[in-house]
Amino acid sequence: MKSNEAASSQFQGTAKILVVLTSVLFFAALPALGQETTRFENLKVLDPDISPEQLGDAMLKNLRGLGLPRRQREGCLYCHVGRMDVPVAEWNFASDEKDTKIKARMMMRMVKEINEHHLQELDDRIDSSFEVDCHTCHKGRSDPRPLPVVLRSVYGEEGIDGVVKKYRVLRTLYEDAGAYDFRPAVLTSLAHEFAAVGSWADAITLATTNEAANPDAISTSQARFTIQVAEVVYVDGVSEALRFYDDKRSGEANDVVDFTILDDIGWGLYRRDRVADAMLVFAKNRNLYADEYIANESMGDALWFSGNESAGFAIFEEWVGENPDHEMGRRRLLNMRDELAQ
Repeated sequence: MKSNEAASSQFQGTAKILVVLTSVLFFAALPALGQETTRFENLKVLDPDISPEQLGDAMLKNLRGLGLPRRQREGCLYCHVGRMDVPVAEWNFASDEKDTKIKARMMMRMVKEINEHHLQELDDRIDSSFEVDCHTCHKGRSDPRPLPVVLRSVYGEEGIDGVVKKYRVLRTLYEDAGAYDFRPAVLTSLAHEFAAVGSWADAITLATTNEAANPDAISTSQARFTIQVAEVVYVDGVSEALRFYDDKRSGEANDVVDFTILDDIGWGLYRRDRVADAMLVFAKNRNLYADEYIANESMGDALWFSGNESAGFAIFEEWVGENPDHEMGRRRLLNMRDELAQ
């Protein structure tokens, strides 16, 4: 019994020591709190009479928002002047020498303006107590730019190899942190951007990278195959592309190739005023996927919008006749009928 009481007493004593040590270490990590006065130098956004605790909380929020290291105050050097091999007492926290500090001050003014004015002027807010802070945009990283912007910048400097490398590095570092949007649609959209300017090889490389990174997302394989077919469309012509489509679709997984592939390509041609070529693609798609509403809708709408209203109306009329319970088809047919009657 006595041994248990002794052990309990020893445990409580150890716990108290740990609490004290933890408190000492935490407050020791707060920047510039060893001053005798609570009036800090060169504060232009924060109140010069801010308490050490309040200043520590503000700086800690900044560190967390930008994902900077807190241990040994290393993250403080992102904005403040000093060196890790020099005692903190000799660091010049008041200095404006670093551009990052000037930017941080501007960002703090912006956050203050948003919270005190813009958010307060919004009616019917979901949470009236919510405020933005560094983490709202930075999400735990010093570079607040979203993933597509970062990768576009790398592409201009290092090409597609640099983009793939950067993507893999960022995904390894941040995939579980929510700092970047790594959903498949992000790389798919960027790959389509490359394809739109004729950078076909780079577009396919990025689409293939996306496919490998997201093997369970059928959309990534569909995007890659769409770009491959589109390359043949714009390089060798529609007829050759449709032959390529027939040859290659059997080699793809069953759930990869569907009506969406040619539908996307058809509307891409239509938006480029290649109406006749778009019609060939839509007709092929409708022939292959006659039971799919979208394949019929796209053919009918393309005819209608290009001035052949009667042919477009006939496609919807046929579809609704065979699928009388299809609400969207019925509604589109009624709208067409009203327009024709005017």
